[in-house]
Amino acid sequence: MAWECFLFDSLTGLVGEPVDVPSLSWSLTVSGATLETTADTAEHDLGVADATGLRVPWEAVPGTTRAARMRAVAPYRRGLCLAHDGVPVVAGLIGDRSDTWADTGFDLVSPMALLESRYLVREGAFGAVDGMTEVENPDEWQADKKGGYSEGAKVSHAGRRWESLADDNADEPGTSDKWEDLGAVYVSKRATYTTDSVTLSGLSLRAIACEVVRLCTEAKPGGTLPIDLPYLGEAGAHERTYGGFDASNLAGKSLLDELAGVEGGPDMQLRPYMADASHLRWSLVAGSDSEPLMLGPVPGHSLTWHPDGGTLDGLSVGWGAPVMRVYGTGSGQDQGTICSLAEDLALVTRPDPWPVIEATMGDSSWDSAQLVAQHAAAGLSRPRCQLRGTVSASDAAHSVRPGLAWPGEPVRVIVDGYPSLPDGLYDLRLMEMSGTLGDSVSLTFDVMDDPWEG
Repeated sequence: MAWECFLFDSLTGLVGEPVDVPSLSWSLTVSGATLETTADTAEHDLGVADATGLRVPWEAVPGTTRAARMRAVAPYRRGLCLAHDGVPVVAGLIGDRSDTWADTGFDLVSPMALLESRYLVREGAFGAVDGMTEVENPDEWQADKKGGYSEGAKVSHAGRRWESLADDNADEPGTSDKWEDLGAVYVSKRATYTTDSVTLSGLSLRAIACEVVRLCTEAKPGGTLPIDLPYLGEAGAHERTYGGFDASNLAGKSLLDELAGVEGGPDMQLRPYMADASHLRWSLVAGSDSEPLMLGPVPGHSLTWHPDGGTLDGLSVGWGAPVMRVYGTGSGQDQGTICSLAEDLALVTRPDPWPVIEATMGDSSWDSAQLVAQHAAAGLSRPRCQLRGTVSASDAAHSVRPGLAWPGEPVRVIVDGYPSLPDGLYDLRLMEMSGTLGDSVSLTFDVMDDPWEG
């Protein structure tokens, strides 16, 4: 069976017809997935807009009429899944299309990416409170002075002084009033406000993540997506408050990124699976408060490398510098900005020391000293290296294959005879898988401490 593509309904997950995509490339990471047509280097330059996304010939789109084909690939209402040996690997919604006479092209929108267009604002709460707002408006003052007060407006006399010859205590200017300009004029007008907020307390971080997804999907009209939320209500010691007035900072994906980005924040991933023979769903998979990494199956997967072969091919190693100090900033202005310094100067003060390397990070939505400190501490790092390689998707000698292994899961890599690595066992975390419709799958592992630094 190997690789296959099929359509599905984005709201229900109901599986539709198979689609014959001539060539494509795919990738999976801990937090997302992509699918794109393989660029033909004879016709396209790398990075050109039409070299990204999927391009499907019209003859491969199901339907006997133009209207039927349009329904089959309706943006956002339909999705496309790539499966390997019947197991979903990458699934997402059909994004905005670009059609030619020969084919149709579109990006695949993952459910995580779609949550960037969903906001954690409770239904019926935004702009639901009536009130007044005060704005500086000299022009309206002049109109009111000449022609009376506008309906629904109230003019403050704090900025100008007037004298009434008819009544020194009058509340309204008379026909013989004398006016003296004392500065700015303020006009109060009717407005609507949002006072509602969502507070999630006594929960684990992944339980808060599930509630964020729920409020951004099934709690909205037309918001339902076929997503399982297995950690709803899981007890913990965390709390988050999201004020509806701050809607522009409440995109669902951004909130999930914030939860995952704090020190000790969990890995999170929406994995596709077949709920039954005719329905595709995603499940939110996340690390716990005590084990924030998605550990996956135990004992996990294993690969070997040595000069004469092994199950891991093309091993390469990249090296990276440490970060010893992070300046973190949060909400506030100027000298009132919340600040936190995280540092580890052990490498600077040891024999054969490193030069100090610093970094900054900040976000105006970090509204507590504890939150800023957590983010700053998460930015510290030791000297690092990262392993990459390839495996065969059809090699039964290992289990790091599409649909069997997922980014975030542990992989033990056994290395013997590599020029720049000590021989031994390396317990790593798989961070990315990518490939085409061929047999070779590229792997990227999580960064690890430089083994030569002890």
